[in-house]
Amino acid sequence: MTQIPFSGQKPDGARMRPWWPSIDRISSREPYTVANCRVVCAYMNLMLNEFGEKAFASAALAYLLLSPKTAQTAPEQNKRGISIVPESAY
Repeated sequence: MTQIPFSGQKPDGARMRPWWPSIDRISSREPYTVANCRVVCAYMNLMLNEFGEKAFASAALAYLLLSPKTAQTAPEQNKRGISIVPESAY
């Protein structure tokens, strides 16, 4: 999903390795099958776990739009039509 290379490095003081490979179910309502799974980094899996891909995408886009470092280029990143909406809209 992110194309960030997997890594076993663990930040000092962290409980987990954020870039370690992790199996994510695309639909949490479905069982672990080849068709319903993807390999993502552990950090991404934690973010998707409770709220799903739409909530993650909305938060990531909001960060890109509001971060001073990316504010000038962020609108170009929204070619997938992701909107910033409250979680209750999902």
